[in-house]
This record gives sequence, C-alpha cells and structure tokens, in this order.
Amino acid sequence: MAEGGTITYTGMITSQTCTINDGSPDFSVKLPTIAVETLMKSGETSGRTPFRIRLSNCDEDLEGVGVFFEPGANTSHKNNRLINLGTAQNVELQILNDDLAPVKLNEGVDAQDVKLVPVKNRGAVLTYFTQYYAEGTPDAGSVESNTQYTVIYP
Repeated sequence: MAEGGTITYTGMITSQTCTINDGSPDFSVKLPTIAVETLMKSGETSGRTPFRIRLSNCDEDLEGVGVFFEPGANTSHKNNRLINLGTAQNVELQILNDDLAPVKLNEGVDAQDVKLVPVKNRGAVLTYFTQYYAEGTPDAGSVESNTQYTVIYP
C-alpha cells in the first residue's frame, strides 16, 4: 500500500466588517475630456483622476483594510490595464495606487501593489487614481470600462 498523509484546510467566515461609501458600493469615476493631442504616442498618459473608497462602521478590532481589483473580461491580460469598451481606439484606462504606481490588475491579492490602510475611528479612506493610457495614437471617441472590487481584511 502507498504512503498517505493528511491535508488540512483552514478558512474564515466573517460578517461584513465595514460599510462601503455609506452603503453605495457601486460608483462611477468621471475622467476629464482630453484632446487627442495629449496622447500622441504609446505609453503617454493624461487625465489622472482621483477616486476614493470610503469605509465606515468597521469592526472595532479591525486594524487595516485594502482593496482587491478583480481581474475580469475588461482587463487586458498583457498589460494590467482596463480595456476601453467605448468608441475611441488605442486607449485604455490605468488604475494607480496612492503612490501613483500602476495597480497590477492581473495579479493576485498579494501582488497587485495596492496598500493596506489603517482603520481609525472605525473608518478608512482608500485613494486610487484612474488615467487614460495610450496604446498608440488614439482616435476621438468615448472611453468607458469597469472593474469589480473587493474590500479585503487581512
């Protein structure tokens, strides 16, 4: 008979530990209208726009929180940006953390370059940025994408 062993699985089930954006977790980020000339070559960025995820009513014993951006159908698997679903060509959207480093959307929760923020007075504010990113000279048109996110409690 062959040797065997034991596999132990562990996990945790928690209740929702914070309220997101006063109970409205879905929201939109409106980037400014920019001229095609601001994105003339691949790699150029423009229109950096901050957005915040506000958490309140967090459990008292919670020390830090973060956000995991879920990889999905709108995520470019070659470059960690959001695919444009609008009519403009050669432009994508890039998410940045609060240090202005690109969030690695195709990575796992520990490798995305999102940072944990401390919970103070049972709340926290997580700041990110979105910007246009040229994949070449863009055509004029609309830019739109979306992503799912999950609040993480390490």
